[in-house]
Amino acid sequence: MCRDRDGTLFILSPTDGELVAVNPITGHLTKLGVIPPEVLNHRSEVFLFTDHERVYTLVNSGRPELSYLSSELSAIAVNGDLYALDPNGDGILWQTEVPQQRLIFESLAHMPFLLFAKGGQERIANQTAWHVTVMALDKRSGKPMINEQRFVRTSPMFRDFIFDPGRQIIELAFYSERLRLAARPRENVAPVEAPR
Repeated sequence: MCRDRDGTLFILSPTDGELVAVNPITGHLTKLGVIPPEVLNHRSEVFLFTDHERVYTLVNSGRPELSYLSSELSAIAVNGDLYALDPNGDGILWQTEVPQQRLIFESLAHMPFLLFAKGGQERIANQTAWHVTVMALDKRSGKPMINEQRFVRTSPMFRDFIFDPGRQIIELAFYSERLRLAARPRENVAPVEAPR
């Protein structure tokens, strides 16, 4: 169960997977869609959250692995299926599987994508190597916009998050390093002529 900023209540039935929206003033119910019951049967936990345009249902299955992420950032562990539904009742817009990540909630309602980040370490040539994996899913389609791993010098315990829509950047800061995601204009591609 969750509420949006207008007070609309979203409720997911754990037995049949039906997600409904309840208008707080009129009490009117709108059926939004059905999360497959077979997915819910294998759940370890379920999260509902919303932004200005969609209602999201995250169905974790199994236990998400622990990863390095600061307690200063609002985030949840993800290891399962993520669904985006239309709040007006047009059903499931998209579904994707997200294995072993952390969904960052900072500025979630204002970003055009869902941002995931996790840190970890591995042994390379008898040395500990720290890395950060960042993934962004387009909110409209659920398609990955970025999914990259970067090696860093220190433990990736994020201490700051900056979202600047004017400059079109996102920064994740940890100790002595910053990881910046910046929008870049699409390159103009010459149209291809149809064969005659």
